[in-house]
Amino acid sequence: MKNNVKDQLVTDEYAIYNGDCMSVMPTLEDESIDLSVYSPPFAGLYNYSSSENDFSNCESKEQFLEQYEYLIKEVARVTKKRAYYCCTLYGCFR
Repeated sequence: MKNNVKDQLVTDEYAIYNGDCMSVMPTLEDESIDLSVYSPPFAGLYNYSSSENDFSNCESKEQFLEQYEYLIKEVARVTKKRAYYCCTLYGCFR
């Protein structure tokens, strides 16, 4: 599976990927991540692209939550036990 990484930095101690998480995460191994940090474009707050894969283009809260559920399952799969997952929630669902 192609992961569409725009840029990356991989060392012996860490890896940083800049890309669409929906295409990058399926390429990562189970329990391989120590720290995830992101701020998703919650439905209706921001529009980043015209792609139908972009969370910001969901037509309803329900559609957003369906996509988000997939993302959370992938984050849980790739995140190590006792690792950190940071997500900003500012302004969601106003």
